Amino acid sequence: KSSLIQYPNLLDTVVKKGWSREFKKEIFKLLESPNNNSSPFHTLHMVVPSLVETPEDIQKLIDIYISNPAANPLIQSLLVIPKINIHDIVNKAWEKCNAEARYPQRYWKQEKAIAAVRYGNNVSAAKYLLQQIIASDPNNLYESQTAITVLAGKSDFPVFDKNNLEKWYRKNADKISYDEKNGKFIISR
Repeated sequence: KSSLIQYPNLLDTVVKKGWSREFKKEIFKLLESPNNNSSPFHTLHMVVPSLVETPEDIQKLIDIYISNPAANPLIQSLLVIPKINIHDIVNKAWEKCNAEARYPQRYWKQEKAIAAVRYGNNVSAAKYLLQQIIASDPNNLYESQTAITVLAGKSDFPVFDKNNLEKWYRKNADKISYDEKNGKFIISR
């Protein structure tokens, strides 16, 4: 069992063989490790809900999601756990990552912003995604397309018109808010 921490690539085997419960303690240690990348999270996001058995387990999972930049895939696990405040969790995760001047990977920061927009209605995260669209690299369409898709579903902003989006953003950035009634980001008058 201790080999799992030393050799995280064994995690695939543990999950495929159905040994996740037996390795619960080691899996949580692996997830808590600040040195891991997103690989264990991608492998585990489907089995994690079955490992969460106590309020302490839930809090541990929440803390991992908030504090670990690579833990974005855990959002899918958190969404299926009853009685947690996903709104607050994604907003805390976004605030933490946005406060860090040098986030390890821009992709991870964008994923935290996407979760904060989708499940936390976070204005700051929506502005970050708008800025990502404006500054997007034409050779890396994934980042801008993902941001466009998320914002198109949560706003009526001109996200498909990149040529005019920067001018629109400069004019309206200070007026962006979230309308609970309509469930969309809007421009306040």
